[in-house]
Amino acid sequence: MTKKITKIKKPDEVSDERLAEIIAEINIDPMISAGSVVKAYSSGMGDVTVPGLSKLLQKKAKGITQENKLASCEEMLIGQAQALQSIFSTLSKSAIKQERMKHFETYLRFALKAQSQCRATIETLANIKNPPVVYAKQANISQGHQQINNTVTHAGKNKTHQNEVLEKQNEQRLEQGASSAAITINPSLETVEKVERPQNRRGQKDCVT
Repeated sequence: MTKKITKIKKPDEVSDERLAEIIAEINIDPMISAGSVVKAYSSGMGDVTVPGLSKLLQKKAKGITQENKLASCEEMLIGQAQALQSIFSTLSKSAIKQERMKHFETYLRFALKAQSQCRATIETLANIKNPPVVYAKQANISQGHQQINNTVTHAGKNKTHQNEVLEKQNEQRLEQGASSAAITINPSLETVEKVERPQNRRGQKDCVT
């Protein structure tokens, strides 16, 4: 019995331009792309479809991004670490069987790469379970003396502690460009008049102004 293949027709209300956009959106969708890759590498594990895989991947992604459920990611990393360990063991045993040094080095090099990837995967899993704590310190480096005024902002107010103290003590604000009256240092001092001194030996008078 021959199976009849029917061709899906494009709906009349969908234009060619819109259809091209839909096809482009499908091709760049990350879950659909991932589903196609999974299908390509899962040919020997049963009949799977790209839409089915994409739907499952979208469900897992929603649980991670929206509900912050990282259990699936942790399981994936554990599985990858175990698979890499198996690759390391297989390549290491193959290396010791080689009689030529070149072949021995090739197998052992790939075995150590698998071991390195396994270690990195375990470190990633550990960082997810126990995120590292970062301590940051501020370093102030300057030439000569330096004065730092820490600014505290509360609900639209932005004042430095130094300006606040000056306002309370002097009852005046610090305004840039404000002019002040001239201050007389010693008003009792006046211009000295001409003083007559005795004549010198040449018969001239010394005048001091």
